[in-house]
Amino acid sequence: MMKHLLSFFAALIVFTQPAAAQDLEGTWAMQIDEAAIFVFSLEQDEDGSWRGSWLRPGRFQGNGVVFSQFRGSERVVTTDGEMDGDVLVMRFAPTRAEGSTDVLHFRSTGEYQAEMTYTGTDLDPYPLVRVAAGTALGPFSDDRIYDRDNAATQADYDPADELAASLSGSDPAEAEPDVSEATDAAAEEPVAEEREGISDDFLDGLEDGALATTGLEVAKLETAPRLARACADIDRTNLPAPEDLGQLWGDEFESIGSGLEIREYQMDNGDIARVTLLGDSIYLNSCGPAS
Repeated sequence: MMKHLLSFFAALIVFTQPAAAQDLEGTWAMQIDEAAIFVFSLEQDEDGSWRGSWLRPGRFQGNGVVFSQFRGSERVVTTDGEMDGDVLVMRFAPTRAEGSTDVLHFRSTGEYQAEMTYTGTDLDPYPLVRVAAGTALGPFSDDRIYDRDNAATQADYDPADELAASLSGSDPAEAEPDVSEATDAAAEEPVAEEREGISDDFLDGLEDGALATTGLEVAKLETAPRLARACADIDRTNLPAPEDLGQLWGDEFESIGSGLEIREYQMDNGDIARVTLLGDSIYLNSCGPAS
């Protein structure tokens, strides 16, 4: 009975808020295989402006589609935010002096469902589900690869649970990790190789910047004759199987992955294609002018 009453009062609170706040205000996570990869807290102020934070791993390997080897955590806060139609535009401050601002677009897609688009890339929107305030990252396993194709699209969320926590006087933020301590601890860990493909500003440079090679020797396989190559050879909506990639572009490429098999092919016109191989699938990270 108490839980039904809490659900009723929670519904009343939501009903009295503006439509935009009903849709997007609160805490959201991208969850893959029951692990929270990113957690966003979005809040609308009385003047209609928006602010928020982004809880994310301090370091990981991946290409924006697949993720692995998570270390530490960091919280990034917004510099500003505003609604543009039904899209919430949020700008997150860079975490390095030479870094760039991350601009993310949030849009409600259903009850307790939303999507986040990372602007400046050709990545598909990331599905988000509503979660309770104070949701932490993880739990992660080092021997797993987390594929965004497995991201949760149905939320296991009950507003009554959040209301009950607030009525009991508990602070949901206490459940969140100490970001500074986690990040410092990660920095002190002896890590053999830095993460590949993702900068401190999440996907900064993924599309038009060089992927970090982390000091690995570049493995170049020689073959002759060399096949003609062009970005137009690959249909992004119907990507070839890994075994067909060699027939398409040959066996001459640079292997720049560490933990993930990431290949870099040079096109005949000088463009660079970066491809990640994972099991029976491939992911085209980018294909365009070399930076």
